Amino acid sequence: MPGFKLFLLLMLAICFQGCGRESSLPNIIHITADDLGYGELGSFGQALIKTPHLDTMAAQGMRFTQHYAGNALCNPSRYAFQTGRHAGTTGVTSNGDNILPTGGPTVAKVLRRAGYHTGIIGKWALGSVGSSGAPLMQGFDYFFGYPNQTAAHNYFPEMLTENNSPVSLVGNKASEQELISAVRNVYAGTIIHDRALTFIENNRSRPFYLQLDYNLPHVNNELHSATGNGFELPHPSRYLDRDWTAQEKDYAEMVSLIDDYVGEIIARLELLGIAENTLVIFTSDNGPTGIRGRPALDRFAGTAGLRGMKGMLFEGGIRVPMIARWPAKIQAGKVTDVVTTFWDILPTFAELAGRPDLASGDGQSFASVMLGATHTPADRALYWAVRDRKAVRYGDWKWVHHPMGGKSDFLFNLADDPAERENLASEYPEIMARLQRLAAAETVYGQ
Repeated sequence: MPGFKLFLLLMLAICFQGCGRESSLPNIIHITADDLGYGELGSFGQALIKTPHLDTMAAQGMRFTQHYAGNALCNPSRYAFQTGRHAGTTGVTSNGDNILPTGGPTVAKVLRRAGYHTGIIGKWALGSVGSSGAPLMQGFDYFFGYPNQTAAHNYFPEMLTENNSPVSLVGNKASEQELISAVRNVYAGTIIHDRALTFIENNRSRPFYLQLDYNLPHVNNELHSATGNGFELPHPSRYLDRDWTAQEKDYAEMVSLIDDYVGEIIARLELLGIAENTLVIFTSDNGPTGIRGRPALDRFAGTAGLRGMKGMLFEGGIRVPMIARWPAKIQAGKVTDVVTTFWDILPTFAELAGRPDLASGDGQSFASVMLGATHTPADRALYWAVRDRKAVRYGDWKWVHHPMGGKSDFLFNLADDPAERENLASEYPEIMARLQRLAAAETVYGQ
């Protein structure tokens, strides 16, 4: 009998190490920059701002050249990401008090049900503590950061939030003007980044999902309108010797600081021995803000020649860089032009977690693309809306409804004209009409 008990204990130990489904789950880290343009990484054509760690990440993984944000503005874009639904089915088309409802599916809920420990660190824009949209109400086991998008404009706040409680950043002091700090000692980005490293270390022995939403390089709108240039840093810019404006030097430093952070995240995964089985995705929540109406500073060509900027449904406002690194599964140095979106994240992560049955919404999984599939997914209608502006992409064709310059409707063939310079609306009215019908079909909220 003692020998049989010993045998059972041994088999149980082996099973706990290798038999459970959780043991094969990949860790998932999704990193989102705030208002980073399509062309602001070296791997996406940037020549002046240095992003060596993200460029290495691209070389070691897969670069997505046709990845789209959920919207051209922060809150509706993040709403689409978390719910797996676009603006046509959520009705969320602008920044504002758009709070996630109770009971609906989210990326975090799906992954927690699949066996993950879930965390959101950084900028949360979908409901403050006490509301239905609070992170701990939406599938997250842990939260640290800004409770709402407006607070995230300030890089030196007096406090952040951990789970349901405020955490003071001792040494910072607010001024009388909203969201501007009179005394700046503790940089929120540094604290947020350190908490992300701690989260990874604390959860290295179990499957985890970390949603890491930095608020860089978003301009502090309030500071910009007052006395500063809008870009707050923890230290002087590494670009001080460049013949650029102060704004350009500080903006470039913010982008390079994100790069530093990502480099440290990957280095920590390597140090802990979990990099091989960790999928890391890096992207941006929408196109660049720009300075006084100039997209991401003209000097840096932040949209890589794409038309428009944040707030616009032209490509420069919604097409964003995306890099995926997973050494055990994603072949190094791959580039794909498969069209993917923020609302595809939920079904993708559900599939990777072995629970595609938990996926719902408007997206389709691109897990097979990352894993090397050679097939091309079928065309589908992609829909965006910002207030009264709308856009639909189907295949290579894109219709944009955006009143400007005496015109309201634009039709582009993105294969021939990715910069959207030639309006083909009058030349192909039947194609435009078809895309308009698709837009009407995708708009189902309120029905």
